[in-house]
Amino acid sequence: MFCANCSGMIEDDSSFCKYCGEGVREPQEVDTSSERMLSCPRCSVAMAKYDYGGFLLDVCRRCGGQWVDTEELQRLLAVEKRQLSREDMVNLRRNWRPRIREQKTTYLKCPRCSSMMRRKNFAQVSGVIIDECRDHGVWYDKGELEAINDFIMKGGLSLGRFRREQRMKQEVGSERRRASAVTARARRNAVRYYGWGMF
Repeated sequence: MFCANCSGMIEDDSSFCKYCGEGVREPQEVDTSSERMLSCPRCSVAMAKYDYGGFLLDVCRRCGGQWVDTEELQRLLAVEKRQLSREDMVNLRRNWRPRIREQKTTYLKCPRCSSMMRRKNFAQVSGVIIDECRDHGVWYDKGELEAINDFIMKGGLSLGRFRREQRMKQEVGSERRRASAVTARARRNAVRYYGWGMF
């Protein structure tokens, strides 16, 4: 659930928002009679549009999934980015477990353009698998937005950045070793072919 005042993610049973301190108000359903209703990519039923403190979210009343348009996505996930020490990152990786469990793997169609969405692990290390249309937005099954918020609030984005940097260093090291092997092979071949050290 989201705070209708500041759009912060809060627990469903909260009475007050832990970010802005306001009492929790129910989000307002938006009248969409003049526009095309989006269909839930999982259930194929029409979704309702809600105003959560200034941004719009399409919600499936049957499965609880949520569609977030690309332009709303950055505002929705914009939170204080906590920097972690190496020890904190090790502890987070060891102790982080997403609250949701993955359903059977199913590829879903974008509710806007009907093209197949790409499945990806949010921040590459969160364990929360989301469905993304590069052009239109992201589909979150029930509980995934809350799990992502927990991951971010615990400093998980720093862990994701650390993992990407480690992978890049490994790739650079592999490329250097490969280039070194090619150079050594070229030298050996030149010596065999010409019979003397050309390099």
